[in-house]
Amino acid sequence: MKTKTVLHDGSFGIAVAAILQESGILSKHFSCEEWKALRPSDCFSEGDDITAVVLRGPTLQDLRTIADALGNNAWIAVIPFERHLIITPVFGCGRVCPSCFIRRWMSQPPEGYYPEVVNAMVSVVPQVAGFEYVNLSPLAAALAAHALLDSATRNASYAICIDQAGEAVQSAMIRAVHGCGCRPALEGVGGADRFSRFSEEFHDVIRSRTYKADFTHEEEASS
Repeated sequence: MKTKTVLHDGSFGIAVAAILQESGILSKHFSCEEWKALRPSDCFSEGDDITAVVLRGPTLQDLRTIADALGNNAWIAVIPFERHLIITPVFGCGRVCPSCFIRRWMSQPPEGYYPEVVNAMVSVVPQVAGFEYVNLSPLAAALAAHALLDSATRNASYAICIDQAGEAVQSAMIRAVHGCGCRPALEGVGGADRFSRFSEEFHDVIRSRTYKADFTHEEEASS
C-alpha cells in the first residue's frame, strides 16, 4: 500500500508532509481545520492507498473522530508523545480499530511512564489550545516519515515506538480488545480454552522487541 494523502495538525505534521511531498510520494495534504470543512471523500485516500494522519500530540480522541469520518478506508497515524514518536498500526475495514489501539497503548505506555500519568496527559492536552511539542529532535519528522511509510508498505498490524533520546525503536503487535466489534467472533462459548487463548493474546500484545533504528526489522516481517 502507498501513502498519498496526509492529514496534519500542527507544525510537526506540516514537516512530515513536506518530507513526503519532496519524495514524490504525496499527492495532497490537509490541515485538520481544512478537512473539517470538506467531505471525507475529498481528503482521504481510497482503494489501495493509505491516508496518513499526523497529530500534534496525544490527542487520542481525534483518532476516533477520524475513524468515524474515514469509514472503511485504510489509514495510519503518527502521535508525538514527550520524546517518543508513536506510529499506529494500519486502521480500516478488517483491522484493529483506534479504540482498541488506545486501550492497549494506555495500559502499556512507553517505558518510564505509568498508565495513570499517561491517562492524565491524554485528558489534559486536548484542552490546551495550540498545544504541540516544540522540543522534538531535528530528525523527528524524517524518522516519522520513514517509519510511517515502512508500516504502510507492510500494511502493519503492529505499533512502533521511537525513542528519540535513546534512538531505540520498539514494535508491539496490537490485537483487538476482547468484546470489541472489530474483533472476530471467538470460537466456542466460554470455558478454560477460551480464557487460555485470551491470556496468550494479551501477553503477545505487551511483549515487544527492540529493533535497530534503520527500520529494516526483517525478522519481524517474516514472523
